[in-house]
Amino acid sequence: MSDLHLYFASPSVEVWTDYRLVSALDLAAGIGGNVGLMMGMSVMSVLHLLVEAFAIGAAWLKGKKTARVAATDKARRGKYSHRY
Repeated sequence: MSDLHLYFASPSVEVWTDYRLVSALDLAAGIGGNVGLMMGMSVMSVLHLLVEAFAIGAAWLKGKKTARVAATDKARRGKYSHRY
């Protein structure tokens, strides 16, 4: 097993402290940027949901209209078709 011994010229320690200062304008800009990003994503999500709901509703109405046309055609054939 090995030992390592370190000897320093002076036993004093120099302490450095660094503080990051943020101005009120920088803080407001950072908070506003994050809030704007979140609100933008929320608006995009709501728009996406509305588009999807519209597409589903349109498909449902189209299917309902197709079924209505088919039922009407069937009724017309049955009512007005004569076999001679």
